[in-house]
Amino acid sequence: MAAGSGNGRKAGTVRSPTAPYVTHDELAGGVRFVRVVCPYSIVSMGLARVLQKAGILYGTEPPYGDVPHCTLLCVRENDAEDFPEAFAHVREASPEAPILVFASRDDSKLAEAALRCGARGFVHAEMPPSNYSAPSK
Repeated sequence: MAAGSGNGRKAGTVRSPTAPYVTHDELAGGVRFVRVVCPYSIVSMGLARVLQKAGILYGTEPPYGDVPHCTLLCVRENDAEDFPEAFAHVREASPEAPILVFASRDDSKLAEAALRCGARGFVHAEMPPSNYSAPSK
């Protein structure tokens, strides 16, 4: 669903498990929005399904200029050298939002680059669920 299709809403994509559009009041009321930046459409679909099951709104841009709760940045394999530029671009779009980096496999160089750039975490598709933990406040 694209917000901004002639209805006066800001352009961008916002998806909700229960409503076609989300109001500013709903976001302010504690509903979380995760900005997903991912070059792989099939991975984006899987991440979207997980977020939807958790009742979390997701999309490419938060509606109404709000700050996303966090940004999930998917990166390509062997992208450690180009990573700082990509990270800076994502950080510029939402400076206040923490960034979690997701990769398809364990890549220590990429993980180190992500953490050096200021990512709040690095996860990869090969990690067992027991390795995931909620960020501390």
